[in-house]
Order: sequence, then C-alpha cells, then structure tokens
Amino acid sequence: MIIAVSMHVLEKSSYPETCDALSHDWVRLLEPLGVTPLLVPNTLRNPAQYAEELQISGVLLTGGNDIGKQSGEPWSVSSDVAECRDRTERFLLDVALARQVPVLGVCRGMQFLNVYFGGTLVRDVAVWTHGEQHVAVQHRLTIIDADYRQQLGGRETFSTNSFHHHGVTLGTLAPCLKPIAVSSGQVVEALYHPTLPVLGLQWHPEREGPDQQVGATLIRQWLDWCAREAKSQPLV
Repeated sequence: MIIAVSMHVLEKSSYPETCDALSHDWVRLLEPLGVTPLLVPNTLRNPAQYAEELQISGVLLTGGNDIGKQSGEPWSVSSDVAECRDRTERFLLDVALARQVPVLGVCRGMQFLNVYFGGTLVRDVAVWTHGEQHVAVQHRLTIIDADYRQQLGGRETFSTNSFHHHGVTLGTLAPCLKPIAVSSGQVVEALYHPTLPVLGLQWHPEREGPDQQVGATLIRQWLDWCAREAKSQPLV
C-alpha cells in the first residue's frame, strides 16, 4: 500500500543547502503496518501529477515547519515558514479529496488541514492558555466526540506527548471539521471531517508517549480507509 508522505523543509547549518527530511520514527511506525512511504519532495513543479501517476492509497501530512501567514492575519512570519511546503501539501490535498483518498494530518499536518478547510490558527498556544506549555511536554486530553469515545473503548480522557506552539482551538476550527479531543483552554488535539476520510492528530503518534493505544487505534482507522481505497483502484 503506497502512502504519499510530506516532508519537513530544513536549512543545513554547516552548508548553504535546503533539504527535505522525514523522521526515522515514521518509517519505523509505518513499515511494519504494510505501508510503502512515497516521499513527496517540496520542489516538484507538479506534485499533484506526481501523486496521481503513482496511484497512492493515502496521504500523510507530517509535522515540522510553521504554516505560512494567512490573508489578513496579524502575525509576523517566522523563519520556519516554508512556502514550497504549503504549496506541495495544498496540491496533495486537492488530489486526495477529489479522489476520496484518506488523509492523516499530524501536528503541523492537522493545523494545515484546518487552514485548508477554512479555519485559522492560534500562533502562540502558551499565551492562549495563559502559560500552559505545549512544547516538549505531556498533557491530558478529553474526548468530546461521542462516537470516537465509543470507538476508543468508552474512555473519556487519555494522555499524549505535545510538541507544538501553534494550534487550533474550538473557536478557530474550520466549520466543516469536528473536534475529537481537546486539552485545557479549548485547544483541539484531534479532529475529523464528517463526510470525507480526513483525520487530524495534534500530538505525535510516531514518537514515544504516555498512552500509545489511542494513537495506534486512530492510525489503524486511517489505514483501514487506505486499504479500502487500494482495493478500489483499477489494475494497470
């Protein structure tokens, strides 16, 4: 099963060179699950054609980089913005949604889903939460969607890792998206689209965390969607 995977844009400190990168953690997670990751460079002239020609069964938008400034947003652009990545991921989403290809967005990837569907971002979560940090910490989440609460064994809370300074809140969530879980301060930590195979997680399921079961269950749901998409593709 081939999954298109977006990559982090990095500037090398030892040499003037811009690189695309993917954490080894993702490969360690995906390979045993039967996934062949198709790494999508951020400088392709036509990333949509690249994805279409290889008949992908899913799209994974990974973490890293800040999302570029949105129209009318009062935010001073950070040095970690990569416009080429924003462009590439937008093309990937256009293709995926047109073909009903399942999408999973993680950390920045979840934030990008929210922006793509018309939502906005809080650029400093610590200010929004009056000092509660979301970078390199663990915290408790509350599952607020009844269907997902049942799918996750009836549990109401769980703990995750957290590595983000930008975020989505209930007030900035795109109107067409639904929250699965939130942390304090109404920060959205997981979301989904009610009619499209789209899922977003703010934490990093590929990294070590206090409760790996919830992330594993949600990734399995996404991969089940991807497997159905793979079976529906015509033989060539």
